[in-house]
Amino acid sequence: MKKKKDIRKNTETAEKPKKHITLKKRILVLVILLILCTVCILIVFSMRDRQGIMITHKLEKKIGCSTDEAVKYAHIDKNAQSEQDIMPYLSDYAYMYEDDKNVKISGINIPKWAVYFSEDVFGNLTDVAYYDYSVLKKSVYGIKKKKRFDTGLITTGMKETAAEKILKMDAYCVIISGDKKIKKFKYYYEDKASDNVEALCLTVIYNSDNTVSAPLIEEKNNLILDILKTSE
Repeated sequence: MKKKKDIRKNTETAEKPKKHITLKKRILVLVILLILCTVCILIVFSMRDRQGIMITHKLEKKIGCSTDEAVKYAHIDKNAQSEQDIMPYLSDYAYMYEDDKNVKISGINIPKWAVYFSEDVFGNLTDVAYYDYSVLKKSVYGIKKKKRFDTGLITTGMKETAAEKILKMDAYCVIISGDKKIKKFKYYYEDKASDNVEALCLTVIYNSDNTVSAPLIEEKNNLILDILKTSE
């Protein structure tokens, strides 16, 4: 009888580590699945955020082709209508396609992004513009910076990747027309001398080989002047 009891004890002792190992494997599999699910969700959201610029790149490839062919290639509706009444006043382009998600800018609902495009008299695509309105979500003036940007840092012939490393800003507008690509950046800073907010718009023009084609253009962006300006 003693021998049988000893055998049972040994068997039970041998089975315990196996159960422990199996539990560890299950936990490990669950952790891996959780990580994979998280990665997949992040990829989906990342692709959604980039949908507008991806559509722009597809349309860019079809500049010179018929607009109908271009929109078919980009999988968008040529005659899409905006859900926001303000959108037709923001652009002179013939057509537009917008995100179905909105951002609020100064209390007004605007699509997170919009793609605008036009055609010539023959119905061929001529130019495409991408506007990322989410860049203006925190402020209509754009991105807050500590000081005024030194425009001399961007030089003619500089590669686009090098220029944007220096700019350290997201473009709120990308326009592609002919062999040129134009990027616009909005930012503001607090001028310590005047104690005023200075808002500026920077424009960089690139050649087809992605090099800067001309000196950076700087323009003041003080919308408050339009609001306060008196009319006759």
